[in-house]
Amino acid sequence: MARAMSIGAGSSAVWLWGLLFGATSAWSDIVALGEMGEARRPSVVATQAGVLHLVYEEALDSIGLERGLRSAISADSGALWSVPEDLGSFHFSSPSLLQRQDGSFVLFFDEEREDGRHSLKHAISDDGRNFNVQWSPDLGGSYAGQAGYSSPYVIRGKGGAFTMIYSCGRFVCVAQSFDEGVTWDQLGTRVETELGYHHPRIAYRASDQRYWVTYGYDTYPADIGQAWSKTTTDIHDWSAPRVALPNPAGFADPMPTIRADGDFALFYSRTDGRQSGIYERRSTDAVVFGPERARVVTSNGKYRWPYVLNGPAVGELQLFWTDRRQGDFGDLYREQIESGVPLFGDGFE
Repeated sequence: MARAMSIGAGSSAVWLWGLLFGATSAWSDIVALGEMGEARRPSVVATQAGVLHLVYEEALDSIGLERGLRSAISADSGALWSVPEDLGSFHFSSPSLLQRQDGSFVLFFDEEREDGRHSLKHAISDDGRNFNVQWSPDLGGSYAGQAGYSSPYVIRGKGGAFTMIYSCGRFVCVAQSFDEGVTWDQLGTRVETELGYHHPRIAYRASDQRYWVTYGYDTYPADIGQAWSKTTTDIHDWSAPRVALPNPAGFADPMPTIRADGDFALFYSRTDGRQSGIYERRSTDAVVFGPERARVVTSNGKYRWPYVLNGPAVGELQLFWTDRRQGDFGDLYREQIESGVPLFGDGFE
């Protein structure tokens, strides 16, 4: 395992490799995840034993057209990581990882086929590191002649049900599973009925059993530019009008979460002419949002693809992101940005 840390929170990524030089830095909580290659879109699970399981997307060529998935494990809250394991394929992307009640893991992801269409896949693992690819989840519906199913993002919703939001053609759809991802409802429920939306994400507020989704408009793979959200207490009824999210210059990669006090919290990346960073806004109703708060910033890089993890310690909040160098790919970083009451997680409620 290798450890790397940057000097100064929010500074450019100057790495000190403890493995090579026998040195570590206590000057910053920002940790560069060593040996991760050209990476993006991390998905992380914290087990009840405090072990972090990470799956991420890696570029396999110089421009990121060929992509695969990698997995790694940390037993010390993310300071040290195992050498990444290759999960196979040149066309796997968009990982979303959960742990089942029996302690095993299930990974959902996107596969691009030779004809350019996409399909959803899932893989299972006993140890959260070595995965066996299974059949495609049967979600019902048909999108022949369109882009197919892509960009899955899965959480635990009401009653612990696996709840998946994904792109279906050029729409946004949602489905639920009550057997932890083995079978799914066949309703083909659309969150957004207009064409051209992508990068969907979902969060669940248990206090009022409310789901909150975010998604961007048809500019992928470029920066999103404009994103929207909806809320509902009925996972199959998204008739409420969509709400435009705050749209500062350089906005991209919205990531919805729920605060311990019940607030909706929107994390996102933003790059302007002076700096790049991961930011947060909070709201009590997912309609009116408070001021922007910078969580991590740099003046020498481009931060993208935030992922927020509750854990592994009680009250610990960890932020993962990519410092983009090559297309949409770059080095993965982690920082504990808050302690206290947990925000949210993919663990069991």
